Amino acid sequence: MNMKIETLPPTLRERLMALPDDLAPLERFNAAIGIIEPFGAEFKELISNEDFLDIKQKISAFKHIKPYIDAHRIEEGLRYTLVINRPIGRTETQVDYFEGQLESLAAFLRMNAFYYQYYKNGFTELDHLYFVPGGGQAAIPMPDLPELAPDTSTAMTYLFAKFIAYERIQFYILNQIELIERQGPSGTFYLEDSDNPVKWTGDIVNLIEVAYGVWLTGQVNNGNASLGQIVRWLESSLAVNMGNVQKKFGEIESRKRISITRFLDQMVQAINMRAEQDLLR
Repeated sequence: MNMKIETLPPTLRERLMALPDDLAPLERFNAAIGIIEPFGAEFKELISNEDFLDIKQKISAFKHIKPYIDAHRIEEGLRYTLVINRPIGRTETQVDYFEGQLESLAAFLRMNAFYYQYYKNGFTELDHLYFVPGGGQAAIPMPDLPELAPDTSTAMTYLFAKFIAYERIQFYILNQIELIERQGPSGTFYLEDSDNPVKWTGDIVNLIEVAYGVWLTGQVNNGNASLGQIVRWLESSLAVNMGNVQKKFGEIESRKRISITRFLDQMVQAINMRAEQDLLR
């Protein structure tokens, strides 16, 4: 197997994970597609190489590499649709919406049970039909089978991509349900196993200064934590909803008459005063 083609899925995954967590839905979708497209083009270029002729290599490419690339495209489309169609309403309404989406995904997997089990169990007996372009696409009865380029995909490649994407989006939906159920009616988070929970009661903009300070100085996970991860950690720990952090930070940056780091400056002053008082005792 061409070593370069094997690096496509993990490299693509890494690039997508580097996207900011607080992008607007359409911004996230466009940014993700902009990353995915070149990987699809590179795959096409690599398999068109004359050296890429071995049947085992082709099966591996169309069974393991191409589906993972295509799955990201499908996943991003599903994620965008889920977010923009999310209803406004009580906790029960939103949970019902996401559970309905889970059932739709499960129904698709049930309808394709034979192929899904082939995917889940790692079967190989029919690979020569399923994953060689032009080698048996008619044997797969799929009502929504798209028009496929004969040399760059197969019906089962596309179906495997959907299986991968649907499994990923199921975990995304379950995470959304968990977040909704942990939220109170005002949008703040309930902390479990705490008789006296700690809650942020100061200005949200002050906490945003803290979040950026922690992120930019690399204080969490050896500097590998993203801003979004730090924001979610602070929200969960301090029972607060910080909203659109990037937009509010833009407001901080536009301050004219006061310091950009007003709250952090106040903290420095307060700590220095306390230290001086302790020295005088």
